[in-house]
Amino acid sequence: MPQAPHFLAASLRRNVTLDRGGDPGPALDSAAVGPVVAALPRGLDTRLGETGTGLSGGEARRVMQARAVHGRPDVILADEPTADLDAGTAADVAEGLLAAARDGATLIVATHDMALARRMDRIVTVGGAA
Repeated sequence: MPQAPHFLAASLRRNVTLDRGGDPGPALDSAAVGPVVAALPRGLDTRLGETGTGLSGGEARRVMQARAVHGRPDVILADEPTADLDAGTAADVAEGLLAAARDGATLIVATHDMALARRMDRIVTVGGAA
């Protein structure tokens, strides 16, 4: 799950599934982005540009989360998943990632968000005060 969302110039469905098949609905629900998709002009068939045209920053981040959890991966790497998000969206993103971990995924998060870090099983601090 990259810090800066990046999309294929393709449908939202393809951006979530990456042609792996399966129903993207559960992944969209876990990322709390289902209502956003429903409001788009063509739903899952809405074409996105490489910058996620038509999505806010928080919506784009949640679509990236849906992509990350689609297909129930063994490992999820999330780089600053809550950066630049409002508190409510950050909480939704964190809860979706933690739900994937509860379902068996190993979750590795790089973050400056100490509220999120404290919810992890283990914290490894890199660097420190001089």
